Amino acid sequence: AIPGLTQAQQILGLGSVFGLAKQKMPADQFAEVNNALPGADALAAEATSKGLPKELGDMKDVSKSLGKSGVTPTQIGQTITVLGDQMAGKVSPSTANSFFNALR
Repeated sequence: AIPGLTQAQQILGLGSVFGLAKQKMPADQFAEVNNALPGADALAAEATSKGLPKELGDMKDVSKSLGKSGVTPTQIGQTITVLGDQMAGKVSPSTANSFFNALR
């Protein structure tokens, strides 16, 4: 849970981060993320259905989209930190690196 975010904002934030990662990562590595964090793919689809652009260039696009929903850049950073903590030890180091590189 990220302080100050509603459940809807948390879902949108997670889905947006997963959506960008899915677009930027090799499919087999994103599948590893989805296996480690069940629902990652579904959250990405949910964020798109709530207005996240289908094509994202980088985190600036995610921040712009989430900003319209009242999610701050600090809260986005906290979301990424939580995801990193949740993935620790559940995905290969190369997949973890790919995930974080996709979010730059």
